[in-house]
Amino acid sequence: MLVTAVFCAQTARAQNVQWLSRPLPPQAAQGRITFLEVDPGGYVWFGLAAPGDVRSTALGVLDPMGEYMFPLAGTRPGSGTAIAFEPVTGEAPEAGALWIGSTGGLLVVERSGRTTELTSTNSPLPAGSVRTIYCARDATRWIGVSGNGVACVDAAFNWASYNSASGLGSDNIETIAENHQGNLWFGSSNQGASRLDRQGGWLQFTSSNSGLIGNRVMRIVEESPGRTWFLTPNGISVFDGASWMSYTGRNSPLGRFAATALVIDASGSKWVGTDGAGLLKLDAFSRWTVYTSADSPLPDNRIDALTLDDHGTLWIATPAGITGLGPRSGTSAPDACPGENVEGLGLACPFEQAVLWQADSGSGRSRELGWALPSLPFGGRAWYYGALWAGADFNFDTADYSLRAERTGAQRLLLSGTFSQALFLVQGAVIAPESIDTQCARMSPFPESLPQNVAGYVLPGEHIPSDEPLIVQLAGELVRPESRTDMYAALRDIVYSSPVQSLQLEAPDTKSAPAGAVDVLRSGSGDRHARARLVCTLARAAGLPARLVMDMNDGVWCQAWVANRGWISIEITYPVFDYVRPVRTGLPKKLSPAEHAVATLSGRDDTLDTLSGDAGLSASRRTVPAAELKQPDRLRDARMLIAPVYEDAPAPAAGKIPLADGISMHARQRGAAVRMVFEDGQGRELHALTPALDGLSSTVNVRDRLLWRFVARRLGALLVIENIECKEYRPPE
Repeated sequence: MLVTAVFCAQTARAQNVQWLSRPLPPQAAQGRITFLEVDPGGYVWFGLAAPGDVRSTALGVLDPMGEYMFPLAGTRPGSGTAIAFEPVTGEAPEAGALWIGSTGGLLVVERSGRTTELTSTNSPLPAGSVRTIYCARDATRWIGVSGNGVACVDAAFNWASYNSASGLGSDNIETIAENHQGNLWFGSSNQGASRLDRQGGWLQFTSSNSGLIGNRVMRIVEESPGRTWFLTPNGISVFDGASWMSYTGRNSPLGRFAATALVIDASGSKWVGTDGAGLLKLDAFSRWTVYTSADSPLPDNRIDALTLDDHGTLWIATPAGITGLGPRSGTSAPDACPGENVEGLGLACPFEQAVLWQADSGSGRSRELGWALPSLPFGGRAWYYGALWAGADFNFDTADYSLRAERTGAQRLLLSGTFSQALFLVQGAVIAPESIDTQCARMSPFPESLPQNVAGYVLPGEHIPSDEPLIVQLAGELVRPESRTDMYAALRDIVYSSPVQSLQLEAPDTKSAPAGAVDVLRSGSGDRHARARLVCTLARAAGLPARLVMDMNDGVWCQAWVANRGWISIEITYPVFDYVRPVRTGLPKKLSPAEHAVATLSGRDDTLDTLSGDAGLSASRRTVPAAELKQPDRLRDARMLIAPVYEDAPAPAAGKIPLADGISMHARQRGAAVRMVFEDGQGRELHALTPALDGLSSTVNVRDRLLWRFVARRLGALLVIENIECKEYRPPE
């Protein structure tokens, strides 16, 4: 039953939100975005149809630093009709594949970088263009194929298919969704919606047998158990399991325009994209808000697609580009940090990671382990503090540590010794600035002369033949004219080029040396070592210093040096696989978990004797729940605390280390000295100490409640505190 109502709509003025708009690159400016999806690493993926030809599609990505990769190299023509990301829990490498739809089938990209093409000739997938892909909670992938209904494949790769002859309402499915009971909804282009229950029973809903407002269903979203929304060109219908109502131009701000996209956020607000009326919001109190290009930063009133990321940011696709709309910092948005953590106006979302390294074998042998202390230039990420725990066999007399900083500001803690395990917690935040100067922030001009410590990495070698004519010619062709004055742009051109991205991944051959760069180019395939060697060689041929890195498990990748950014790690797979990593570089990569334990860096040349791992030295890594480690009693027991030294500004609340109930600590620069400041829960100073920084121990007594003997060391912008004696804590009376 259609329910009409009088509605009131307010325009978007002085809303407590921020907008981040990115115009489409020139080669994509005339197309139409067909879908938007955000991967767990924060990359926004989109499909783009050529003007006037929806069958001609391409796949692109907008990275978290606001840069486009389009078209995405390595995909076949016709890719980009649909996409889905398998969920990932923990570090399991076999989970988390990327499924890409095309006009001819599917491309399945695993986190290892291996790709598999599925078509009607090599699999049970029906012939036709893939219109939509959905990964169900039970790990079954559902694929809508134009003209042939849907196919499904479970985790064991068992296939099944459904069409109009087997109960599906139509053979042209545009969207697939799952409700809280595990029942599946299928929206069609001409016959309404079909529901498949857990027992295999079908129900059909059309405009003739229900209150559904139209028979083309473009989107289905469950708002709450039993309440489902259906997006159609005629309006939006809502079904509560018993009755229907609909929103049209008569009872909503749609007017004469059609709805094109629909998502529902965590607060219950419905966001509706239109083909000319802008962006509409229906909140939980049934109030409408209208965002248009006339009264908001929305770049275009025609909206092609919408999606939400894990942090509550709404991503909007328009002909003018992709726009992110999120709450300003300090608002009640989920996971929002206090505004003091952000310079200017921006959104800050906290992250935390606790990683345990456990020795697998070789007890008593010295090993080196590493943890990243993440940060990105120009906004991005900041870390607040770190804490290290270790086994009973850990001793500062036999262990050593160092902190290495890169030009980007990113830092790494390296710990070496004969201990059996170590546990490290890092806490920080992802900070998205309200605006990024894309011209100034991205520029990395080639310097007149390279620093002495990196100059050797641009020279050719026996195994890195960057002076080989074929390599020189290819590098010159890959780097666009406008990139030849910018090191970062030149590196992007190489990494995202078709010759690099389209390389096929082979299993490593442990019996022979990795293939040479020229051999990899000619064969179009190679293992990780060989492919990293090719990227390293091409980078040097373009004038970019590059080297190889090997971890304890024989994983190999390339690092390139870029002015103003330092060494950037590169992996030539799709930019989606950092599902479980809190740190991403400006260039996408997927590295083994053992990346945190770097064993060797190559010299000027990639010779096998200088780039090899110790087979008898190994360690494993697993993620530990971080929340329990942030408790004061656990932090007091840490062997080491690492804190940034804040200069001329109060420490953010999240950067104060809680050591006891009502007592936190942070480090401040006071003139030439570093002071440890202890505060209560209201930010009042309880005690301040200037610790010795020459290796001698210091003692602090905070109001007879916190007694602590330690050794403090200043390492760059960090204060490292070695907890050499257990602290005594007395709870407040």
